[in-house]
Amino acid sequence: MVTSGVSCKHTFHRSWVIVKLQLDPSESVSGSIEGTCPACNHVIQREITDLIEGISLLKSMANTTSCTLSALPTEVSALNTSVKSASQSVTTLSTELGELKNSVEGLKSRLTGIETFVDGHGALIAGIDKRQQDMAATLAKQTGSSGLSTEANERILRLESQLLSSQLVITGAPEDREENIRKLLQSIFRCLHANVAESEIIRAERMGRKPARGARSIAVICSSSVVVDSVLSAKRRFRALRGSQ
Repeated sequence: MVTSGVSCKHTFHRSWVIVKLQLDPSESVSGSIEGTCPACNHVIQREITDLIEGISLLKSMANTTSCTLSALPTEVSALNTSVKSASQSVTTLSTELGELKNSVEGLKSRLTGIETFVDGHGALIAGIDKRQQDMAATLAKQTGSSGLSTEANERILRLESQLLSSQLVITGAPEDREENIRKLLQSIFRCLHANVAESEIIRAERMGRKPARGARSIAVICSSSVVVDSVLSAKRRFRALRGSQ
């Protein structure tokens, strides 16, 4: 070990001094640093300072890289959560679209049922109109006094009024290919506690074309308006009851 001999008292290894000062091995190491401490030299100090700053910078970069790597799993987890949330949103949207499609199909079915109901009523009214025209044509061919024609017209009006007042239209009753409409009506009337004999049902048939879904309404012609009134009164006591029940 060699010293510079100055007041700083720094001690150096002989080989380090030779390398640092680029001395010839044959030169005197002690003489080369005598009075001049390599550690106290401003150039050496600057190199040491630069080295320390470089080490600090490397440590800072290492810390930054470590923080970045530590945050990466959190970011990946957040990305996975976002993907799952998006997947759930797509699933929910798909479900809502399916429900909307079902609602549209249900609306189509209801519209078809309404169309069938209207067609049935149209056919019923058309039948009444035809009967009226036939009776009017028959009267036109007959000869007689004006009083007789007036009496006949009044009779026609009474018959038409009686025919209309003795009709019922039942909606919502399930339709079956092999159904017996009269027995079905008897079952419905029993549920309503309406006393209607089978002989009081003159005619009963489904109205219009059969829809793809749902059931056609049933047009019923009873023997009198009294029978119709009894059924309507019974129905008013069971307002919540539907034909499907």
